[in-house]
Amino acid sequence: MTTQASPSQRILSELKSQGFRVFCTLPDIWTTEIIELLRADPEVIHVPLAREEEGIGICVGASLAGTPSAMIIQNAGFFNCIGTIASLPLRYEIPFLILISYRGLWGEDKPFHVHKGMYTEPLLKALGLTYKLVTTPNEAVAAIPDAWNLAQFSQRPVAMLMSREALGA
Repeated sequence: MTTQASPSQRILSELKSQGFRVFCTLPDIWTTEIIELLRADPEVIHVPLAREEEGIGICVGASLAGTPSAMIIQNAGFFNCIGTIASLPLRYEIPFLILISYRGLWGEDKPFHVHKGMYTEPLLKALGLTYKLVTTPNEAVAAIPDAWNLAQFSQRPVAMLMSREALGA
């Protein structure tokens, strides 16, 4: 009997196949599994964050050192990073991925997340960040190579908005 890989296992596997080795995370209930996988993986550098802005500097440094990096955060944490994103990776054209758990969508079970959902895409657009909403694990896995290619080509961070279903949460 074969065990099917979870969405988090599939997403992490695809990120690693694209060369990602540095991951900065700040927990959200939806990202618990992928963070646990990162903590247990000796092939990656997992940096737990106290504040999301720290991850911007770490991802920029990894990128400058030639190591693909990604942040895995909630959309509320993305809001905390806006000034840092504008002043560092956008100004100096440094690529990395930002995987954002997209709280506040249809079916959200926590009322305090609804407003966050209303502002996420307008803020991404205001920064000029390219992003894609992925709603299934298959979409998430398929989007990773394209997102990374675009980040490298454009020399800018690229965001993936991850629904609950995409993360398997």
